[in-house]
Amino acid sequence: MTKVYTDIRTLSKVKRLLNELGVLQASDVERPNFNIFGLLDKLLDEGKFAEFMQIITKDETTDWEDKNMPELKEIISNFFGDMMVLLPESVKTALTTVIIPSNHQPAE
Repeated sequence: MTKVYTDIRTLSKVKRLLNELGVLQASDVERPNFNIFGLLDKLLDEGKFAEFMQIITKDETTDWEDKNMPELKEIISNFFGDMMVLLPESVKTALTTVIIPSNHQPAE
């Protein structure tokens, strides 16, 4: 299982990347219809998906573009699942219904 990081340095890098892509604007995140798939589309469209994965896993050696979607979904789910306590309620609801498996347990 690939470890994900939610330390301040990692979160800061993720926030900068998402701001750069225009994904993490307050007006977008606060809306109940925030869509994690929109985030993934933007990362893919802008060629930033591998960078996002490197940031959240601190793994620069893996070729993220060779991974299959179930593996990637698990890693991304774990990252956002571990961050749930930090997010606005609208985003928690969106993530819970769209990407986080019901059996996910945040890392301690």
